[in-house]
Amino acid sequence: MSSAREATLTALEGKRLTRVLGRPTIKSVKKTRKEIAAEYAKAKTTHQDFPLGTRFGFAAAILSSTAYIAAHDKANPDNPLPHDWEFEYPGRPETYDPTAQGGITDATRRKKEANRREIIREWERLDAYETAFKQKIEEAYDSQYLEAIKDDILELSVLTVRDVIDHLGQQCLALTNVEKEAKLEETRLPWDLNDDIQTYFTKLDKLETELEELDIEWPTSMKITQAVKEMYKSNQFEKREYRDWEKKTGEEKTWVHCQTYFTGLFNDNKRFGDTAGNKHGYESAANADETPNDEQKKKDNDFTEELCDNLREVAIAATADKEHLQQMSTTNEDLLGIVKKQQDQITQLIKQNGELTTALAKNTNGNSNNNNNSNRNNNNRNRNNNNNNNNNNNKSNNNDNNNNNENKTENSGAAEFGNYGCKICGKHKYTKDCLELEQNKGRRREGWKSQFA
Repeated sequence: MSSAREATLTALEGKRLTRVLGRPTIKSVKKTRKEIAAEYAKAKTTHQDFPLGTRFGFAAAILSSTAYIAAHDKANPDNPLPHDWEFEYPGRPETYDPTAQGGITDATRRKKEANRREIIREWERLDAYETAFKQKIEEAYDSQYLEAIKDDILELSVLTVRDVIDHLGQQCLALTNVEKEAKLEETRLPWDLNDDIQTYFTKLDKLETELEELDIEWPTSMKITQAVKEMYKSNQFEKREYRDWEKKTGEEKTWVHCQTYFTGLFNDNKRFGDTAGNKHGYESAANADETPNDEQKKKDNDFTEELCDNLREVAIAATADKEHLQQMSTTNEDLLGIVKKQQDQITQLIKQNGELTTALAKNTNGNSNNNNNSNRNNNNRNRNNNNNNNNNNNKSNNNDNNNNNENKTENSGAAEFGNYGCKICGKHKYTKDCLELEQNKGRRREGWKSQFA
């Protein structure tokens, strides 16, 4: 083992990646990539296969091409990378430089050999980083999510760290529509005026890269729309400056043009001490004739908001996960079956409750009839007793008064005076004929009811 490789492995022994329990998620894999990229960026290198390696180290070996191109071009705008640039892992260079021979001076030969040793040393450092972090990934993730790419003998040695990270990303569950919508909501990023304007543009660039990594479509045109909308809302620019922007052609409204135009205006305002507040002069009476323009601007802003919302909906539909939608459909069918089954059970319970209610009503009516008959019998007995007592009293009174009709019955005496003599209801000539008496119940007409009921 070379000294450079051994020293690198020793330096990385204490590094650890965040432990991920269970199935990887897009968020966890993305975090792992960032943690490794941060360590790779610390390894400054002169290797020619790493653009700006003295600044970004080995980061090109782990970051996505889009992310690295964006970082490189921002740091070195005068020498941007091609839009289709892709990083290729370098192979181990030969120990001997074939050009360090022939008719060259000893000084040139020594220089070539020194360069060759430098290239070999940088490659060994990269290989040490790759070896160390593949091992750390195995420690951070459950083994079953790496078994598919692990060779029985060579294990992960034939793969790069980027290969392993990409494989873990494929093990993640796809984002649901709700999660995609939540991520797209982050695109409505407001401009904090405490930040520099370029800081805001950088945040939008990072957000675009993040959405691309999550396979969520957010067109650059939408990024420009969001940025310009925040410029309008900031009250940092004159109306004529907005109008000048709107008058530009489509070719002059690229993301680079947008940044250049508004950054230049913002810096000019800062330079001349006119950076905030009342740029439109809404509070001046001199602008009263511009009220219709203000209303038009409000309509334009409302239209822009509506356009943004519509485009977001289109983006969500364009990136919808078909497999997830199928799963949602299957779940809905299962739920429908459960609801139908529960409805049948409820119907059976209602039927049973109806039968129980009917039976209870019958029992209640039977008990009520028995109680009524019992009460009627008791009342009739009491009336008979009272009648007997009254008869006795009448006889006694008749005797005391020397009534000449003492041999006549009480009822016949009542009849002499032309009154009905029934002592119970007063409706019959004789008490013995009263239908209230139990002995006369056979004479009662259908539907007859006791007046004492």
